[in-house]
Amino acid sequence: MEDVIEEISKIDKQAFDQEESNKAILAKQKKACVDEMKAYREAQLQNARLRSRQLKEQQISDAMEKSSEQKANLQEEVEQLKTHFQKIEKNVIQDIFDKLFSMESRG
Repeated sequence: MEDVIEEISKIDKQAFDQEESNKAILAKQKKACVDEMKAYREAQLQNARLRSRQLKEQQISDAMEKSSEQKANLQEEVEQLKTHFQKIEKNVIQDIFDKLFSMESRG
């Protein structure tokens, strides 16, 4: 009978040791999975930050280029208006002088 109790005790100890070993293995696997998920999350966040920064820089670059184009177009329009008004000014001045001279010659 004592041999049976000793055998049961031995089996119980082996089962307990196996359970503890299994718990340790599961804890180790859980930690490995958590660490892997954390590393993946950090990598994805880093990639998102980098992509966000690149998009921001691209948008700024595009806006600067568009602004430069608009400035060039505006400058061209200003020059056209300036030329147009200079022609008008010359004609108005000529008309005024013509009228002054014609009044002088009459009077």
